[in-house]
Order: sequence, then structure tokens, then C-alpha cells
Amino acid sequence: MKIGDEVTVRTEAVAHGGFVVARSNGIVLFVRLALPDELVKVKIIKSAPGGRAWVGEAIEILEASPYRITPRCEYFKASGCGGCDFQHSTIDYQLEMKKFVLIEQMQRLAKLEVGELIQTHQLSPKDFNWRSKVRLAPNDAGFLGYRKFRSHEIINIENCPIAIEPINQKIKQLSQEKFRKEQIFVLQNQLIKQVNEKSDTQVSTTLLGVEFTHMASGFWQSHLQAAEKLASLVLAKVEFQARALDLYAGVGVFGRLLIEQQKISKLDSVELDKAATKCAIRNFRGLANARAISDRAERFLLNTDQKYDLVILDPPRKGLGEAAAQRLAKVATSQIIYVACDPASLARDSRVLITAGWHLSQLDLVDAFPQTHHLETVAVFSSEE
Repeated sequence: MKIGDEVTVRTEAVAHGGFVVARSNGIVLFVRLALPDELVKVKIIKSAPGGRAWVGEAIEILEASPYRITPRCEYFKASGCGGCDFQHSTIDYQLEMKKFVLIEQMQRLAKLEVGELIQTHQLSPKDFNWRSKVRLAPNDAGFLGYRKFRSHEIINIENCPIAIEPINQKIKQLSQEKFRKEQIFVLQNQLIKQVNEKSDTQVSTTLLGVEFTHMASGFWQSHLQAAEKLASLVLAKVEFQARALDLYAGVGVFGRLLIEQQKISKLDSVELDKAATKCAIRNFRGLANARAISDRAERFLLNTDQKYDLVILDPPRKGLGEAAAQRLAKVATSQIIYVACDPASLARDSRVLITAGWHLSQLDLVDAFPQTHHLETVAVFSSEE
């Protein structure tokens, strides 16, 4: 098999990353733009990592899934924009596929059966016009767009169906302008603020009645409701804890809200990014029982002698890692709340915590990224069953 080959296959289960699995003459294929149990013609586009499988795109649907629909976006197609994965599926079936992936990853990598444990949550809007922040890069001619699937090539766009309408209006206004740097469009008090990727501009967002300062170019949940939903889930799972540690804390959202609701009495908030830490210091202003620490979360865990009743962590996609997870199991004493954006990393870290004696007691799946394969999970670990 080689790049450019076309094969006809019957697809199998959905796989992590926005693919469905198929097989051709014993060779495993990871297929984009298909759904489980479809007969499709696939064009091979690259070798999968490890070299033992291939990645392809469905270019013709011979037998369609009952869950297949017509994509709304003109850029969602073979060799098109790589930002979405599932626009060809009904939104409720997308959630079912994400749940299947979470169950499969936890079973395979953590040896845990979590199907009966998972609570699923859809946000509003649950399908389109939900993204309140987008990053667009200039193509060779200077016009803004998104990258193709796993490529540096830019597809010029004039509309993005998953973005909120004020952002789309801004994109259309700028469609004939040329840029040299990536541009970020972010919602700020019902207006769209435009900054470049190196901007140090600060914006503010009110969350559960509390105003937070954060960087326009930094991390903030892009779905209009995601930050509030995740914060509400975390708050609901915490009973009063004397001392709390918030790792990968960003601008201090979870910690500040826990203090506001008197669910913790003392907080250490750890974040590597210095700009985010400065925002956290501002967000903690007037709180004598909270301190913001600029440090790598893994390094802080390995070096601290302090024990914490509650540890909250919201790591990047790579997760915590084995050494830091082993240390976390010793630093935390009562409860760990793990907010994860990657089910495979959550599963690997869960295996370490379970081996160290912790118990997975709650697991929530939040569809914070409709039309994509991405999801958020909130996993609660208890020191006693």
C-alpha cells in the first residue's frame, strides 16, 4: 500500500482522534470523514505513526450510516479544513462516539470498566456557532484561514460554522485583507477583540458571578458555556477541604471559585506560564489564603513536602506522566479531581493512581467541542472506596 492508493472497505468502530477503523487485506486503516459500519472508498493520504497502519480519507460513500448527514461547512471535505472531524454525523451520535472512545481508552489503557460510571453533558449551542475564540493563520498570499488536516497548508475561509456569528462577521470583513502573523479573534463583553499571536492584551470574563482576567492569546475554554459547565462540575464534587492544590491552574479559575464558595480554606495555585500566573495574582487580589506559583506542575509535585486534602489538575493533552502521577498519589490525601482534554492521557494517568490505591468514583464527559473529536472529562478519585 502507498500514498494515493484507493481501496473500498467496510468501516468498523470509531477510534481516538476522529477516525474510524477499517481493514484492507489485513492492513489497518484509520479513516477520516467516515462513520462506523459504512462501505466507503478510501484514498490513502499518509502512513500512521509507527508505520504499521495507514491514514486515509473517505472520498465516496457507497453504503451510508443512518447517522450520516450533509455537512454544513463547504470546507469540510477530503483535502479540506482539518478543524472539524464529525460534521457528517448527527450531533447526538457524535456524543455516543466520544463516549465509546472514552470507554475504550479507559478499558485498554487503565484496565477500568467505566461505561456505567459516565455521565454525559451537552452544552448550548450543542452543534454550531459555539466557538468564542478562533485562531486564523495567513497563507502564502497573506489571506487568513485554517490549516488542512495535519498540514501547514492554509485554506482561506470566509465563514466558520462552529464560530459565533460576531466572529464570522469579522472574518468576512477581513477576507480581502492581508496579514503576516496569525490572528486571534476572541469575544470580550459582546464585542470581538482582534489580536496577533504574540499579543500581551488582557481581557476579562465573568464566570459564575466572578470576574476573571486572562490573556487574549492565552488559554480559555472556547465554547461559550464550557468554562461555566466545567467549573460548576468541579465545584459540585468538592466537599470542604482544608488545603487545596490546583495544578496547571491557568489564571486560577477553579481555586478562586472554590474559595468564593468557602469549599477550601487554603490554596496553592501552580502554573508554568508567567503571563497566566500574573493574571492569577490579579484574580487572587484580596485573598490572603491563596498564592499563585509560577512553576512546572510536574516539578512542583516532585519537590513539594506539603500534603494536600484536595488536588485539582487540568493538564495539557499529554497528561501528567507516570513519575508525576506517582508523586500526585502521595501528595494528595483525600480527593483528586482531574479535568482532562485527552482520554488516552487520562487513562494512562488513571492506571498509575489506581495502582497506588486511589479509586475512580465519578466520571463526567462534556461535549465542549461539537463537530470535532475533542472532549473534556472530569474524573474524581477518592482515597477510599
